[in-house]
Amino acid sequence: MFEFSENKPILFSLTLKVFKDGTIVWSDKDSKKREGVYNLFPFFDIDSRHIDLYDWNKVWDIVCRLNTFNLKGLSNNDLMDFLDDKIANGSGDYKKYVQSVEKLIDTKGYSYRDKVLSYIKIALKGHDFVHFGEDIKTQSDGTNSHKFIEIMITLLISLTRREYISPFIFVDEPEVGLHPRLNEQLINRVYDVYMSFKKTKDDVEVGKYKTPYPKVILSTHSPNILKQCIKLFKINQRVYHFTKKGKKPTRINVLNSTYSDARFINSFGDNEARLFFSDFILFVEGQTEIELFGNFNLSRKFPVLNRIDVYGANNVTLKYIAPSYSNASIPYMVLYDLDKIVQFDYNTGKFKYTDDNFNLKGAFNKEKFSLYSNFKDVVLYHFNYIFTLDKKIFSLDSLGTSYLGFNNRLVTSKLNFIANKRGYNFLNDTIEGLLICNESKWIFERWIVSLVFEKCYQASKKPRDDIIKLKSKSANYIESFNKLFTSQDRGFICSGNDKLFLDDVKKKYLREVKNKIRSILNKENEVVLYRLIFEGKTDSLISIKNNSSDRLDEKILNLVKQLKENDLRVLSPYMKKTSGWVTEFLDFSILEIEKLDYNYFMPNFKLAFPELSYILEQASSSIEVGGVRT
Repeated sequence: MFEFSENKPILFSLTLKVFKDGTIVWSDKDSKKREGVYNLFPFFDIDSRHIDLYDWNKVWDIVCRLNTFNLKGLSNNDLMDFLDDKIANGSGDYKKYVQSVEKLIDTKGYSYRDKVLSYIKIALKGHDFVHFGEDIKTQSDGTNSHKFIEIMITLLISLTRREYISPFIFVDEPEVGLHPRLNEQLINRVYDVYMSFKKTKDDVEVGKYKTPYPKVILSTHSPNILKQCIKLFKINQRVYHFTKKGKKPTRINVLNSTYSDARFINSFGDNEARLFFSDFILFVEGQTEIELFGNFNLSRKFPVLNRIDVYGANNVTLKYIAPSYSNASIPYMVLYDLDKIVQFDYNTGKFKYTDDNFNLKGAFNKEKFSLYSNFKDVVLYHFNYIFTLDKKIFSLDSLGTSYLGFNNRLVTSKLNFIANKRGYNFLNDTIEGLLICNESKWIFERWIVSLVFEKCYQASKKPRDDIIKLKSKSANYIESFNKLFTSQDRGFICSGNDKLFLDDVKKKYLREVKNKIRSILNKENEVVLYRLIFEGKTDSLISIKNNSSDRLDEKILNLVKQLKENDLRVLSPYMKKTSGWVTEFLDFSILEIEKLDYNYFMPNFKLAFPELSYILEQASSSIEVGGVRT
């Protein structure tokens, strides 16, 4: 933290080499030069795991080393005469007492540092350390550790303001034993002391100095500490990121940890700081994706998810927090819906790419003019295919759910061949389409059946009267179902013939809903209908809620409305983006796939959820390889 000197001219260089066997070699053999460096640039270290929490004598080492007092003009006799005059009224009693002790005790002479410390201590009110007036032996380990580190760093700052001494202090894991709030308070306190001496203008400022600040080096695994350093010290901090993969050498990256956008700094919190410590970062658009990739049962099947940090990013945070900006050796993926790069003009049918979220043309130029690139010809072939679609006119099919001649999966496969190596992945449509697809349709329909039988409850305590009325009226089963059942569990349970009748209503209700859907849509469009009901999009990237929903055929719009408002009304709590349906459906799917053949779960899961499996495979391989996207 504080100041850096990369651009300053090197006047003197001193290098220490430490070999594996413990031997050392200095680049300069002159011991006086090394001693001069030692005095002008003293080095202090704190190993937080091995601090003697009840013996702070190391603090006195800092106190006596950070000064340049001239003691040559002060002899022992002068000092004794002065003290004798002050405490013995010049009678000589003090001087005689000291001489008597000296005759009987043989001692080694004080060093310069010892003398300085003695002269400083004699002017203090005491030398036993206290915290809030209490002896440090009565304080907790965490309190003492926090205060010890704080005192060491703030002393370094304060005592060097009028000295041309530039110390270094290395603190290893200052967060050990500290509550996260104490971590933040530590950095806040250091910052307050730092700012109290910092000049803000060229004119004379009382108590402000231009002398160099000490260099504070913190080795930490704490997002709290990293966050506070970045937020408070802004350009006067630097982050060095250490990574090690297996037996490979440790890799050190100097991170770009300064930010010009005040919006990002203001929103930079623990979640953002935590990403600097990630094995893999998955940037997503919203809460649905966070719910999906945070699913407990999915992580049990795919342990790689336990090494992935899922972060909901907007354009501002993504710009600065992505490793491509920070230069961290952290693999990552930005997961986007297809409409983040593909747009249709629904009035004209004109197709175009947007560079707002992924610079397609920039990626093309980089690939085209690169001297060497794996599969360069293949990549350029995919680029050419993609660019041939730009500005092309497409027509919607009769339902408005897809564009004739436009294959979502083909386009996204070519886009992802290009985008994956740059850390981006585009979905075939939306996150809902990743879960509700043709391959998983059979599971989705079973899940709906399970909701009807397990999550739809008796609406009344004694349904017999309702059952008799329904039997006499020959009502349709959708109407009967809506009268007999509710989504709220009111604790009502029936048995015998009543239960058999209720179960029969559920079966016939499901059959009636299915028949209604198939009377309007063919099997191929059922998946699109399911996605629309659960607030997803069609292959033409139209949702019920966006302004282009009128491009959908009236019969599909009416069907969606009828299902949501009436036929599937009891299931409406599950039909919103953040209703929890993603968790319910995914948990159910995992159990269903296990029932097929527990030993072949992975291949069966891949068959049911090919797009999700692909994303997890990409993340897993990236974690193993590591490194920054280029």
